[in-house]
Amino acid sequence: TILQFSDDAMDVGLERLRYPHQHADRFQRRLLNAEWVAAQVSLAARDVTDVVFVHISMCFGSRKDNLAGKRVWLLPMLMGLSYRQSGEHVTEEYLQEERRCVMLADRIITPSHFEKRQLIEGYGAISERVKVIPRGIPAATSAPVKRPSDVSLKICSVGSIKPQKNTLGLVKRFSAISKQHPEARLGVIGPVQNEAYHRLVLREIDALGLREAVTFYGYVPPESLGATISEFDIHLTDSLCETFG
Repeated sequence: TILQFSDDAMDVGLERLRYPHQHADRFQRRLLNAEWVAAQVSLAARDVTDVVFVHISMCFGSRKDNLAGKRVWLLPMLMGLSYRQSGEHVTEEYLQEERRCVMLADRIITPSHFEKRQLIEGYGAISERVKVIPRGIPAATSAPVKRPSDVSLKICSVGSIKPQKNTLGLVKRFSAISKQHPEARLGVIGPVQNEAYHRLVLREIDALGLREAVTFYGYVPPESLGATISEFDIHLTDSLCETFG
């Protein structure tokens, strides 16, 4: 059984349960919906032996008593301490709920030693419960494509539009590149997760005179991502913090 929770119309190819409580701040939204998400998980987990939480916020609200007899696996994804390092406002209440979920997990899988250290030092995780397994991608996704060298330089960046991904920094970096390569084009692939920040990015693009050079693709499903990025020459990121470091 796979549960997918959503607060928008993003099509991820799974049946989605829409959050009943809305909030502009995604961290507060996760806290507001914690008990409701936990109730859905408890119902779905009645006849299973293992429950896997992909993203630590999906574990919010769940407790030992409503997961009795289940082995709990946690794939944390990016956590509150990393968001804080990226300059985003994360409340102590949110971090405490993350710490509670870390202690609830029987097994934790992380893609990096960086995040393993963070789990142990920042969240109190038991080292023996944390396993580092680097992420992989389907071979077809990264298949190289030869393109003529006399065409314009095409740069892409895969990442949601939000402060942690530092889209503003990405645009400024691309601006410096475009001074040497006036024909260069930038494609930003990923959904808008912070509307106010998105507006700042658009204003910066206009201020730098890059409106014709930057294209926003929005959310691209995994099965289409390989074909989309194969049209570009370079992937560029200016992200402030990721699970891999």
